[in-house]
Amino acid sequence: MHTLRSIYGEQQAQLINDTEWIRMVGDRRWLAFTKDDRVRRERLVRIALQESGARVFCLASGNLPGHEQERRFLENLDRIIRQGRRPGPYVFGVYGKGIAKLWP
Repeated sequence: MHTLRSIYGEQQAQLINDTEWIRMVGDRRWLAFTKDDRVRRERLVRIALQESGARVFCLASGNLPGHEQERRFLENLDRIIRQGRRPGPYVFGVYGKGIAKLWP
């Protein structure tokens, strides 16, 4: 698992825009995990998703405490892995009891 911090360094990670990291994970064929579901709403980000084939899994509510964010990803890990084997682009929401396609 990689974080923006582990790839870009602490300071640079704070400056990376969504289109850049989405293109990177799509180009590298990685699965992306984020707590920010607005990635599916911004036009330039949707273009980056489409062009890179990125596969993104986001928490539908970014205001969850850290332990709840972790629990939702871990409890849905099998579903995420199954879906992650399919080609992108897509954005799936990660909920307490499952995942659901949010885009396209």
